[in-house]
Amino acid sequence: MAGGLESLESCLEQHIPPEDLAEVKRILYGGEARKLNLPAAALSAAQERDFELQGYGFGAAPEQLRRPRIVRVGLVQNKIPLPTDTAVAVQLAKKYNMVVVSPILERDEIHGGTLWNAAVVISNSGAVLGKSRKNHIPRVGDFNESTYYMEGNTGHPVFQTQFGTIAVNICYGRHHPLNWLMFSMNGAEIIFNPSATIGTLRLVKLVGGTFPKVYEQQAVIQKELIF
Repeated sequence: MAGGLESLESCLEQHIPPEDLAEVKRILYGGEARKLNLPAAALSAAQERDFELQGYGFGAAPEQLRRPRIVRVGLVQNKIPLPTDTAVAVQLAKKYNMVVVSPILERDEIHGGTLWNAAVVISNSGAVLGKSRKNHIPRVGDFNESTYYMEGNTGHPVFQTQFGTIAVNICYGRHHPLNWLMFSMNGAEIIFNPSATIGTLRLVKLVGGTFPKVYEQQAVIQKELIF
């Protein structure tokens, strides 16, 4: 990486004696992970494009009901060129005359550091109109967000914008027809569904690639639904 601190790991490896490094990593990470041998082509591409590429493997305790398996997880961390308190979304909303729906992980210090899956709505004037918290937390097989997120407590808010009255039905909430109904009853003309799922996983409740009729009817037919 060009200039500055490349990474915490590289700094530790450079300044801490090898005999102490393993113990430092154990304290920080709970144990030193096995470093993977990445393809030369991938490492070359990372060097050419000036980004850091790392790969690690680690084990897990055996499970009672499933055979051992390999799980691959990819993580991307983007460089932050501005101070973390810079109101980037506010600036973009004003500059481009657009409404910004910005999903965030919200830490609520007033309620003991509770974590909410939330979305902030910013008007085209740069004003923060409010936020909506995810009100249905999935507990589907291994996909259990209740280990870190709490159910939202903001109800079904709508936001008046220059382009219409909007609402945000976050991720898993799309599978609950009454969410669409309540947002619509509260006046939403456009309902956004920011989601981390892709492909067929997010369409599991859809029928024939179209929005189920029961959803459409409960959300009032004349409303425009974006999902």
